[in-house]
Amino acid sequence: MKKKRLSLALVFVMLVALLPMGIRSVRAAETEITALSLSIASPRPGLHSVEVQPEVTLSEGPYTLVACSWLEDLHGYSSQTPDFTFRFGETYYAYVLLRAAEGYVFRKGETIYSGVDEGYAHFDGCAVTGGELAFAASKTYQDGDYLRLKISVRSFPTGIGEVAFTIAPPQDGQTAAETDAMGSVTFPDGQHCRLTDAGWYQKVFDDLYERFEGTFAEGETYYLALDFAADTGYMFNQGGPNGYTGVRVTGGEPIYDFLSVTNMMDEEGNPLSIGNVLVAVTAVKAPAEDPDNPDNPDNPDVPDIPDPLFGDVDFDGAVTASDARLALRRAVELEDYAEDSDAFFVSDVDFDGKVTASDARAILRAAVGLEDPADWLAVYKARGNQMT
Repeated sequence: MKKKRLSLALVFVMLVALLPMGIRSVRAAETEITALSLSIASPRPGLHSVEVQPEVTLSEGPYTLVACSWLEDLHGYSSQTPDFTFRFGETYYAYVLLRAAEGYVFRKGETIYSGVDEGYAHFDGCAVTGGELAFAASKTYQDGDYLRLKISVRSFPTGIGEVAFTIAPPQDGQTAAETDAMGSVTFPDGQHCRLTDAGWYQKVFDDLYERFEGTFAEGETYYLALDFAADTGYMFNQGGPNGYTGVRVTGGEPIYDFLSVTNMMDEEGNPLSIGNVLVAVTAVKAPAEDPDNPDNPDNPDVPDIPDPLFGDVDFDGAVTASDARLALRRAVELEDYAEDSDAFFVSDVDFDGKVTASDARAILRAAVGLEDPADWLAVYKARGNQMT
């Protein structure tokens, strides 16, 4: 019996001795990741660290992005939630955690034996674009192999390469005073800038322009001066390697095809960027009015037609920038067609019972082909031909 017990003990000792060899053989079968690359975008000045995460793009490979956050400093912890405002030209640190796919491990270099990095091994195969790699080390845990990175990156604004907008032309017989210059301009989404001022001008001699305060005449050319300001964290391109900020206009012709830009710093050291452009716009004929029904000059029975053309506020058979302008004037109470009028009926394209700037914007998008009035008709029919 004693010999049998001795034999069992000997087998157990041998198994224990062989166990690390088994683990090593499994690890040896795993494929090493020896190199990877990533890019990081500069944080935009004026934004807050708690509002935006680092913008990291990884090269393709057998790994995934697990976590990404800002650090207080190079020695900060990933569990912290630092709250600071990015300042122009300052350096900040991003924490990035990657996990290797099953069957892969990150190549292990010299092991770290101190601090929060205890047990990690240096990894020297990471290339970074847009920042500087400050730390890269990997460690194997029970649930997988991980790579921890710390990257320094400076805060710079993002350049705006183009400003695109649509202008609703003035109408014959209207005065500059009653034509809302600001309301004549509509932006698509994603411009990263805003319109700060607008005004009508006329050309008096070569490159000399003066403020226009008269009455628009059909076929005559007028000039809309527009001032823009870039959103926080953005700047208009002002030459250099990024070129200039181009201008793309629907409904007018810019005098120059790029913005005239001024970039500066505010008192807190954050960038301010403003730009302006002069756009030639031709006045159009005003829609004819029916003396019996000025709200709906051409088709007073639109609500009774099976398929009304929503957005066609002047009832000329097409959805144009002129329709958007009429809807916008109604939204700001420069037009007073009644809520029970046919013009109001086709202006309310979101069917909320009101004519707002949102309706005018949607109509303008339809005028330039970005929306389809047929979709509004489908919604109207789906509602059982009932307004909200």
